[in-house]
Amino acid sequence: MIARTAAGLAIAGLLCLASAGCADKVSGHVQAGGAPPPTGPSGGAAGGTSTPPSGPPQSSSGGNSAGPSSGGSPAAPRAHLACPRVVDVAAHLAFDCVNGAMTPGPSEVWPFKVQRSVDTHWTMDEGSGDLTKFAGGNTPAAAAKAMVSRMVSGLYGTPVPKTTTVQDVNVTVDKATGHLIQTLITLNPGYVTAQHLRVRQERLWVLVVPVASGELSGWYTSIPDVAKASWPKVPGIIKGLQIV
Repeated sequence: MIARTAAGLAIAGLLCLASAGCADKVSGHVQAGGAPPPTGPSGGAAGGTSTPPSGPPQSSSGGNSAGPSSGGSPAAPRAHLACPRVVDVAAHLAFDCVNGAMTPGPSEVWPFKVQRSVDTHWTMDEGSGDLTKFAGGNTPAAAAKAMVSRMVSGLYGTPVPKTTTVQDVNVTVDKATGHLIQTLITLNPGYVTAQHLRVRQERLWVLVVPVASGELSGWYTSIPDVAKASWPKVPGIIKGLQIV
């Protein structure tokens, strides 16, 4: 997806502070030198970029860390917001990174994201978040659809890209029934030329799952065609998702 500039997001944050109606928009720190954000509507969601906790990271062998406590019951999982395996306790999800070289970055839509630059001003992304208040629907299917719409309309330049739905199915995550939407996104040729991109298409996977009564969380990854060697890894990543 489009890499955001620090200056652009900082200005957007100041505008939100100076006006009403910005409760669902966020700003964050991003790498300098990215392309300017699209002029069309941008998606807003909860939270900002998460940062890895101090202290030793938990083992990457699974989502539930910590072993038993002194009382004999399992301890709560500890956050591990870094690759190769992320444990996002705010979203109650644990997952492997599609690419181990991904590092935490900003997102206007998702509370947590890791990314890797693959083209001029373009990254492959993966992330997660608590979507209960921001997903636009009270079912996994409705929330997944709302998140896809928000991302397509705000994160792929203007004019907005063409989209083709590849998957729109229920999936099981730790015995919970979630919903997965996979979308093939074809960038507008004029936007590609103006941004001097090698990227022409991108595949976006969005999965929403109930993690507790009345709580929905989501996971996503977006991988452009210049990194399509990673596309076959995604089904395995989805199968490895855990609720923590």
